Amino acid sequence: MNLRESIRRILREESDGKYSFPYEILEYVYKTTPVSEYGSLDDYMNYVNEYYQNYYITKHSSPSDSILRSKIQTPEQLGIDYNSADGFFVTPNLDPNTYFSYNKKRKDTNYYIMIPKDLNFLDTDYDLSNIPNFYEDKKFKTPKDLYKYIGDKVRELGYDVIVPDKGEYEWIVVNPEQLIVLGSETDIEQFLSR
Repeated sequence: MNLRESIRRILREESDGKYSFPYEILEYVYKTTPVSEYGSLDDYMNYVNEYYQNYYITKHSSPSDSILRSKIQTPEQLGIDYNSADGFFVTPNLDPNTYFSYNKKRKDTNYYIMIPKDLNFLDTDYDLSNIPNFYEDKKFKTPKDLYKYIGDKVRELGYDVIVPDKGEYEWIVVNPEQLIVLGSETDIEQFLSR
């Protein structure tokens, strides 16, 4: 074990119980986003753990860093062709070395997303079989029509997040307005104004 790893191990052990969010993740955010220009790693870690106590931390992977500079939008709002329910995809797998991408040809970057705990989570499966008459005998001309219907219907029922198959692979956030990307302009503004 080299010196750097030894120091990281000691810091992790010392921070056990002090931080509710993983040290490695906050260190990754600090090193890979503009937040490092505005304060120390310790300052940022303290801020995240104080400010986001009522949030879940998840991960979204993207080929573009525009997520750091713009409000979070659904794929449809961004004009991106997508292949599932009208929503913003996050994964519970926080490992920064694992990329959450359906397109294996592109090189994605991991962004860490804060999701308010008070959003309304729909636990279901990919068929939404626990919602009676979800599809109401509707016919869809294209898959895109189906996916848009799912997103609209879930929002209409009052849910903010779809958690298919116990959330093992992904969550689909259909009301992304309250999400915050760690290291984004919004996050940095909050960090500086605390």
